Amino acid sequence: MRLTFPNGEHPDVALAGERVTLGRAADNRVVLDMAGIAARQALIASEHGGTWLCLVGEEARAHVNARAVHRLALLRPGDTVTLAGVRMLLQGDVDTAETTAEPAPAERLAGLRHVLRGVAGPHFGRCYSLEAPRILGRGGGADIRLPDPAIGERHVAIELVGREVRLRALGAEPCLVNGQPVRTARLRVGDQVAIEQHRFVLEGPPHAPGAATLAPEALDELPLPEVVREPDPVPRRCEPVGMAWWLLLAAALLGGAITALLVYAPRFSG
Repeated sequence: MRLTFPNGEHPDVALAGERVTLGRAADNRVVLDMAGIAARQALIASEHGGTWLCLVGEEARAHVNARAVHRLALLRPGDTVTLAGVRMLLQGDVDTAETTAEPAPAERLAGLRHVLRGVAGPHFGRCYSLEAPRILGRGGGADIRLPDPAIGERHVAIELVGREVRLRALGAEPCLVNGQPVRTARLRVGDQVAIEQHRFVLEGPPHAPGAATLAPEALDELPLPEVVREPDPVPRRCEPVGMAWWLLLAAALLGGAITALLVYAPRFSG
């Protein structure tokens, strides 16, 4: 996987298991000397079975696929990372090999275990199973409608063929798979398909390869020394309670005296 800069702010950077720092300081792996970028803004590390974006410092800000990042985010091939207006694209490998395998009825049932999950755009959070071929496009006949004039009426087809999930462009324009433009591809669990602002990730069984997870408690084990961790909360100072009890008692006595005055004073006066 590699980090590319569509607007040319920096040459491409290979993410071959190394930790990559980003910021204005000259000792960063990716130097971005521009307004809004801190001396050390973020770090990208391949740890714990995935690629992670970790923000450095409490004031650091970043977005992944136009969604704000809070300290840590799992990155997938095809994701767009934005730091103070600098847009970066993660490009991964794409399997474009041709295959002649024909679908088998028993095997096609495996499509029930594979879904397309929306991760950006109007379909965010929705899942679409692949028990039948899915057509993505802006037309009314598309299975997954993408209302955008830049998208064809029948833009791309995704279907299960044999034991493989295949993508095939139906119009003149390709789509992005893991950040690379393709017309045909064999999709693997974790691959990301992007059509304009719409993004989908292929998900499969929990044991399928490519599903990286990180338990919240594992964050402290992530060896990122540049991360500014939140300080432990300062214990609250115990206040003396004796004075509080005296004040409560005095208030109670005063209230009783006022009540007695209001109740019994008329009788004494008569």
